[in-house]
Amino acid sequence: MLRRAVVWRLIHTNPVAAVDRPRVEAPEMNILTNAEITRLTTAYDQLTEVADNNDDRSRWAFAKTITLVALGTALRGGELLALQWRDIELLERRLHAREALVGGEITTLKSRASRRTITLGPRTTAVLADWWQQTPYKGNDELAFPNPHTGNAADPSMLSKYMRQAL
Repeated sequence: MLRRAVVWRLIHTNPVAAVDRPRVEAPEMNILTNAEITRLTTAYDQLTEVADNNDDRSRWAFAKTITLVALGTALRGGELLALQWRDIELLERRLHAREALVGGEITTLKSRASRRTITLGPRTTAVLADWWQQTPYKGNDELAFPNPHTGNAADPSMLSKYMRQAL
């Protein structure tokens, strides 16, 4: 608005142009230790064992796998839920983040910086390989973490529900 006032010659200079923007300090990330990851994995295993039915057991396995992959890759929830098997190269230990689940729809990531290739560690590679063996959805164009009943995108709220219980 002040820029327009300068153009219309209502003021001589824009006073905001001389103001320095405040620095925003990014908070430090909290990273789980190996011991905390082990405790979380154990919690998932215990919750899977005491589950009442196969449906709950498969949900716990899903939640455990996606949590461990999230910890190993630092992908966001929407990026994980949009991940397709063609984006994962197990032998090369690489994963390509290209899309995200946003508002129930899979869309391409907004910026070039968001689209990235991640080198997988041995634990994350093993978790993904085990998951690929378990899932009936193995096609290149299929989601790596779909709804177990439909093969469509999983509900993000289900993830947070199971993660909270395990934590």
